[in-house]
Amino acid sequence: MATTYKLICVGGTGQMVLHYYIQLYLLGLIKHPFEAVVIDTDDVIASIDSARHFFSDLQYGADTINGVQEEPISIITTPKVPAPSSDKVVTALTGKQEIGEHPVRAFFHDDTLVQKVSQGLYARPALSSVMSNQVFADGALTPDRDSSFVFVGSVIGGTSGGILAPLVDAVQKRQTLNNVTDVRMRAVLFGRYFVPDDNIIPNAVQRFNSNQVFVLSSIREALKQLHSYFIIGGIQGADRTRDPNLEKGTVRLPWPTPEDPYWAGVQATEHLLTEVIIPETTDFRKKEVEKFQPPIDRARADEIRKQRFNLVARLVRRKVVKRLAADPFAVPIWGRRLTDLLASFWNIANKAQGGKLKSDFPDMVQDSLERLWMGTDERLGLRSFFPETPRESVSPATIAAVNWPTVDGSKALPTLFGSPQVVAQRLAATILFSALQHKEEQT
Repeated sequence: MATTYKLICVGGTGQMVLHYYIQLYLLGLIKHPFEAVVIDTDDVIASIDSARHFFSDLQYGADTINGVQEEPISIITTPKVPAPSSDKVVTALTGKQEIGEHPVRAFFHDDTLVQKVSQGLYARPALSSVMSNQVFADGALTPDRDSSFVFVGSVIGGTSGGILAPLVDAVQKRQTLNNVTDVRMRAVLFGRYFVPDDNIIPNAVQRFNSNQVFVLSSIREALKQLHSYFIIGGIQGADRTRDPNLEKGTVRLPWPTPEDPYWAGVQATEHLLTEVIIPETTDFRKKEVEKFQPPIDRARADEIRKQRFNLVARLVRRKVVKRLAADPFAVPIWGRRLTDLLASFWNIANKAQGGKLKSDFPDMVQDSLERLWMGTDERLGLRSFFPETPRESVSPATIAAVNWPTVDGSKALPTLFGSPQVVAQRLAATILFSALQHKEEQT
């Protein structure tokens, strides 16, 4: 049985690490599929929500984690932290619209009680710990045998600061209850890694430092089951700024520099997720990983991103699917495997239509490619995940060299392919995913 890799990404910091981690996975730089659970009192950022739908489009058979050729695919789940209908913190805590005389006043200031949940928790971890308790019962936290968990979040903020320790505890309790063996739990923790804006959070530095001491102390006392952890940032802070609104949009964000906290978080996440030789210790201080060999070579990652981005852009811009469907010389130009891939899904769509499918299926596939790559009003396109990239020429031979998957039509789950449009979208997702990963055909 293969190891299950699971990321628990908490709060805005956890989401941003996952944003870049997804890109490296799409590009084949992270080789293994993963399950990501995103937990935040704020909305899920656009790129992660789009990736969640995209990975779902890759499903081919009865098992949700398998695409074509029964290749495992990644999954993203986004358990929602329930918010009160009035959006007020006081309603979430008391069920009342107004504060009035209530014991809650003994634990929270009035300025905390009157704020709106949709505005975030403003670095108040005590709020998330009591408002998010329903998340701990979510089935996505149940570990499998031989599974590796990495919890990613900040120890200075509201959401992650308040629920990081309870989340680790929830996984451990499920492990014990279900008698699951070989579960490794690690964490990537962010201290104060940016300069806070006092206009958003008054006295932010003092609050962040206080939260960091409180959360790390809680983890040290309560989480003996945490195997190891890596810390980014600290009490001294950093000189970088952060724009939460820009991060939420996640449109063509530049890749962070190799020294940037988010890039360090991605590297640490991959290292802790896959590393198997860190010795076990009961001394919490010795659980900290201080140095490791970065698993992702940044220069190579930049080069691969440019190559794969231009490969997919050529597929979409040159309308390759439409052209090869009408070209009698499609196989010599575009390769047998890509031609067969289109034919296989075409047969699935035709079968779903009782043999009465119209000849416009390649047009549907091309339209779906453009929507998934360029995006729509409802869904961010994969193109917007990546930074602006200079255009480079890509030859048909390069496209033909991709190890396009071979499809077994008998393993397609009929309920996933109910209409030609759905079949076309699933084929388009498979084409984009295969092109971005660009595993060259074996000769």
